[in-house]
Amino acid sequence: MTDSIDRWPCGLLSLDPGGRIVAVNRSLGDGLGYLAEELLGQSIDRLLPAGSRIFFHAHLQPLLAVKGQVAEVYLPLKTRHGETLPMLVNATSVAEGEGHRSDCAFFPTTMRARYEERLLAAKCEAESERSRNAALAERIAVMREQLRQSLAHTLHESLAQEIGSLKWRLEALHAGAAAAGTESANELAELARTAGATLERVRRLSYELHPLELQQLGLRAATQRCARALAAGTGVAVEVVGGDPLPAARDAASLVLFRVVEEALRNALGHARASRVTVEIGHDAGTIMATVRDDGIGMCAGTPDEPGSLGLLEIRQRLASVGGALALRTAPGRGCTLEARIPRAVPEPGVAAGPGRASVSSTG
Repeated sequence: MTDSIDRWPCGLLSLDPGGRIVAVNRSLGDGLGYLAEELLGQSIDRLLPAGSRIFFHAHLQPLLAVKGQVAEVYLPLKTRHGETLPMLVNATSVAEGEGHRSDCAFFPTTMRARYEERLLAAKCEAESERSRNAALAERIAVMREQLRQSLAHTLHESLAQEIGSLKWRLEALHAGAAAAGTESANELAELARTAGATLERVRRLSYELHPLELQQLGLRAATQRCARALAAGTGVAVEVVGGDPLPAARDAASLVLFRVVEEALRNALGHARASRVTVEIGHDAGTIMATVRDDGIGMCAGTPDEPGSLGLLEIRQRLASVGGALALRTAPGRGCTLEARIPRAVPEPGVAAGPGRASVSSTG
């Protein structure tokens, strides 16, 4: 071979029809620990580990004879000292006299293998980090709901009762003052009204923190009250529909689905410019689901800066924490339909859930 080919940054060799080496460049010889002259006339088997030898004769040679060339075939070679070097080979069958010569180019893949190992390690680390983040998000969600429930209980059982007692006492004092015709009657009446309004705000806040209906009356009744409260004063017609009674579901499933519907309603009422919103609660085998559909302006699916996108992010995170699935169908000017599904057998807090799924499609 010429000096330039001898030093090409890849190994080159030619084989006769019997598999003997008839030409080899210095780059390949140096890489394997041989002088190029030592390899001339030797069988290719001398350079092949047992596995490569079987593959070469049973697969590579027949394939080369049929196709005339092969590219990027993994074929490790053996060095003088018995070490195995990972290689990729490109080979071409060239007519020569009455037979064919096989010209082969070998490319070491040692660095490629190292890069692939690093990529695999980085992928494993990313998957591990994703799992840790999912577990952390689940713990945060559980702790948040526990805190909300604790605050709601305190507001309902302590503060609300104290304000209620104050309201009733003020009403009694007002009644006595009014009967006596004293000047304080009007002031006592105003204080009683203020106490009553404060009591209602405390009760509403307690409900928003943790709806008692969810445990007492079920998901559909809690959703109906939530829809009425959020739609009050907006002028938007909100309807909650559903067929047969829902099957029993663990508290975690009902609570997550309720929060998803609540956030979806806030998005629809706050950003969609809709005139009508429909919420449907239903179930199929092993799954409870909620669909929130509006006739508003819609949005470009997947656009991160859409109004309410942070709410959608929270919805996805909530569903992912319990192995749920989100489907969002929308298009500009065509309204939006959000469907959330959660398996009824949701893992209890602290038990890892399966990965959540989310899909977004744009309808034309």
